[in-house]
Amino acid sequence: MLRSRLGLGVLLGVFLGTRLVSLVKLPVFADEAIYIRWAQLAVNETDKYLFLPMLDGKPPLHAWLIVPFLQIFDDPLIGGRMLSVLAGLATLFLVDRLVVLLGGRKTERLLAYVFLLVLPYWHFHQRMALAESLLVMFLSLAFYGGMKYLNQSKKSGLVWLTLGVAGSLWVKTSAFFFIPMLGLLPLLKVKMKGESVIGNYLSEKTFKMAWAGLVGVIIFLLLKFSPLFPQLFSRSLDYTFTSKELLTGEWRHVVLISLPRTLGWILRYMSPLVLVVLVSGQRRVKVLVSMALLYMLPVWIYGRVLSPRYFFPMVLPLTLAMVFAISGFLKEQKYKIWAKASLGLACVYSTYFMYFSMVDPAKIPFAEVDKIQYLTEWSSGYGIPQVRDFIAEKIMTNKVSVKTEGTFGTLPDGLLMYFDKSSDIDNLNLSGTEGSYAKALEELAQVAKDRQAYLVVNEHRLGIDILPVNVEVLASYPRPLDGPALLLLKVNPIY
Repeated sequence: MLRSRLGLGVLLGVFLGTRLVSLVKLPVFADEAIYIRWAQLAVNETDKYLFLPMLDGKPPLHAWLIVPFLQIFDDPLIGGRMLSVLAGLATLFLVDRLVVLLGGRKTERLLAYVFLLVLPYWHFHQRMALAESLLVMFLSLAFYGGMKYLNQSKKSGLVWLTLGVAGSLWVKTSAFFFIPMLGLLPLLKVKMKGESVIGNYLSEKTFKMAWAGLVGVIIFLLLKFSPLFPQLFSRSLDYTFTSKELLTGEWRHVVLISLPRTLGWILRYMSPLVLVVLVSGQRRVKVLVSMALLYMLPVWIYGRVLSPRYFFPMVLPLTLAMVFAISGFLKEQKYKIWAKASLGLACVYSTYFMYFSMVDPAKIPFAEVDKIQYLTEWSSGYGIPQVRDFIAEKIMTNKVSVKTEGTFGTLPDGLLMYFDKSSDIDNLNLSGTEGSYAKALEELAQVAKDRQAYLVVNEHRLGIDILPVNVEVLASYPRPLDGPALLLLKVNPIY
C-alpha cells in the first residue's frame, strides 16, 4: 500500500511539475483570449452572454468551466490554463484504467504514463487554455465507459459513456467525429475467442452502448433551447471544403498539401516512435490505429484550414496503440534492445520539446503553422503582458483610453481579460477598432484632450509610413524569430 501511495505521489508530482512550471511563459494565444473573455462575460452579464460562444460556432461548456478558475486565480491566463491541466490529469488516470481494461498490465501502464507525460502533443495542449484538453478528457471518459461495460458488464460504464459523449459535444461539435471511433469499441473486447465480429456487434451489450451514446447526443440537443443553436454549424464552411469543391479540384490540395503536412505533424508531436504501430501485428493495435484514422480522415479530407490541434483527439487511440505495440516488442527477446533504444530516443526527443516549453517557448521546435500562430503573427500574445502592466500603472492615477487593432482575438480580448477585476476599471476605456488606423489616431487625438490616449497595433498592420507629429512610439515589443513587433503608441492632443 505504501509503495502504491508513493508511486501515486511521484506520478502526481511529475505530472503537475511538467504542466505547471512556467505555465504562462508562453503569452496568451488568440483563441485562449477569446475563450477566457467569454467566461468573464458569462459571469458579468449572465442573461446576455451565457451562450455567447455559440454565436461563434462553439458549444459553451468549455467557457463555463473556466469560470470557477477565474474566481480562484488573479491571472485569468493561469485560470484558463489550469482547467486544461486538471482535465489532463483526469485523462491520465482514465487512460491508466483504459490500459487495464484493454488487457494491459504493469509494463503497459508504465508506458502509458511515460507517453502521456512527455509526448509533445499531450504536454503542450494540456498547458493551453484551449478546448482540446477538455475535449480529449471527455473522449477518454466515453472510451473508458464503453470498455468497462463491454469487459465487466457494469452498468455504470453506460453512464460514463453517455456523459463522455454529451460532454465532448458540449465542448466542440467536432466530437461528432468520435462516433465512428467509438463504433469500433466492440472489437477491443479482451475476450473475443470464439465470438464472431458480426455476433459481437449484434449483441445486447452493443445495442445498450448505442442507446447510451444516443442519450449523449440527446443531451447535446438540449442546446436547442438557446436561440443561438443554429449558429453552432453556421461557420463550418469557413473552415471546410464542400464535397463539390473536392470533386472539382480541391482534392489536389488535400492529397498534395494537407496529407504530407498532417503526417508531418503527427511524426513531430508524437515522436517518430509512433511508426512502431505500423509494424505491430497485434489485433488491439490495428483496431486502435483504425480508430485514429477514422477520426483523422474526415478532418483531413474536408479541412480547408488545418492545425495540429485539430487532430489531437486521434492522439488518444494512437497513444494506446503505441503502448501495446512497444510493450509487445519489449517482451520479444530479439526486439527487446531495439525497442528499449527507440523508447529512450523518443523520450529524449520529447524532453527536448518539453524543456523549451517551460524554459524558452520561442525555441519550441514547433511545426511551421504553429510557429506562426503561437510565436510570430498577430495571434501571438508577445508584448501583451508589458502593455498590460503599462496600462495598469497609468489607470491608477489617470483616465486612460486605449484602442487596439481588431475587435476579436488577441486584441483587444488579450488585454481586456486582464482588467476584468481591476479596481481601477472606471479609469479605463479599452476597445478594439476596425478600418483605418489613421482615422483611429484622429479620434484618439480628440479623446486625448480629456484623458491619456494610446493605440496598440501590430507594426505590419499599421499601414502608416510616417506617423503624425502628435503620435509617438512609446514601446516596440518584437516577437520571436523576427516576427512583427507589437507597438504601443501614445496619441497627444491637437489643439
